Amino acid sequence: MTSGLWRFHNRDKSAAGIQEDSSRCRRFNDAYIRGFTSRFAEYCDATSPASLTCFTHQAFNLRLDTFCVGTPAEFTWEVGQAKPISLSCRLRKEYDLPDCIPLLQDLPNYGWFDTGAFKVFEEFINISENSQSLSSHEGPHPVSSASESEKGYSFLIKREWDHNMWHELLQIFSLYNSVEVLRRSIDPKTGMPFFTEEDARLSKLVILDDTEPGPYFDLWTADTGLPPVKLNDVLSGNETAPKSILVPLVGIANPLWQGDWQRLPCGESSLLHKFTQKVLTFYDIPPSSQTPHRPQRLVMIDRKHSRHLLHTNALFEALQARHPEVKMTLLDYGTLDFIAQLETDQTTDILVGVHGAGLTHGMFLPPRSTIAQILPPTLDHYGFENMARFLGHKYYSTHTKAFESVNHTGDWHHDDVFIENEEFLQFMDEVIKGAST
Repeated sequence: MTSGLWRFHNRDKSAAGIQEDSSRCRRFNDAYIRGFTSRFAEYCDATSPASLTCFTHQAFNLRLDTFCVGTPAEFTWEVGQAKPISLSCRLRKEYDLPDCIPLLQDLPNYGWFDTGAFKVFEEFINISENSQSLSSHEGPHPVSSASESEKGYSFLIKREWDHNMWHELLQIFSLYNSVEVLRRSIDPKTGMPFFTEEDARLSKLVILDDTEPGPYFDLWTADTGLPPVKLNDVLSGNETAPKSILVPLVGIANPLWQGDWQRLPCGESSLLHKFTQKVLTFYDIPPSSQTPHRPQRLVMIDRKHSRHLLHTNALFEALQARHPEVKMTLLDYGTLDFIAQLETDQTTDILVGVHGAGLTHGMFLPPRSTIAQILPPTLDHYGFENMARFLGHKYYSTHTKAFESVNHTGDWHHDDVFIENEEFLQFMDEVIKGAST
């Protein structure tokens, strides 16, 4: 087997081997948050009872990613009313908005599981000077943080339909980024941050979709102090919701989705480090020691459905026989609850698996760990390689051979993958040797 069959990212040599391009890499660090804090605008004119403020950041591909907060919002659904949430707002004209701030109708429609600010406004929020609250107030309404009763936000959450770990964690990551921007941005009407600790205590999720909670749901609530509610329960009067609304960044706008089809020339990501630490802290999981375990601990992901690795058990048994000095586990993560999964990650030095959401567990490995990815024959995807680099991990990958199994469709998303026994063992020899240096 030649070395060209796998790729190796050496953490200690990355600075010498890869020249950083700051224009591409800034989005993975604090500059990403600062980009939003320096570019926001009020969308309602001065005579409006309501306020709508949107924060915008230009992505690497020139797309303008945007999220918004508004107040006071009315949660009502009356006969003839097309949308259940209303803001009494006379929108400013294009010439009245600062440069590089998009019109509301020009927010990007990502076409991604019907999520994002564009879809939330399109389906759920009516912005009109004829909205209900306009006739119920005399003169402009004060901004949300003007009094105790106006503290807290309704986080309007519209999730993707599938509880894929990579997809859902990036949605949650985008929500956290939205809140962090609000914490660090000063509302010019009040001189206070848009989001304070008091807001967090009085905020709640308002779920717009009908998706089941799933294994990661609790993480959505990390910046809220009140139990989540469904929009229909608010509309029926069975639940209440704060009148300040947050329409957060969409999952697909997350920096980790940007550039996953190219190897990025970036070092470690403070943004991703903060996210992984926030997740572990939320579940009260103490950070693992930076000292590698002895013996080394290896987890091989046992995929049960799409992209199933043929003869997984035989390959794992051969690997155990080849490297008895390594403590190994063949693990179907689906047999554990999420907290147990994270606790397992924190005691793992080497994570091995076929390309898929399971490799997202690489986010939660101890410092200076190793990720080894087995790729379908025609797939050149760099998302997990970039993730490994962002976290300071070592990374290896190998491509499998084309193989027509009984489940073969020609679509890499679904087809089984096959690797020869000796080819797999030689690949893992390199992984284990590299992980110990």
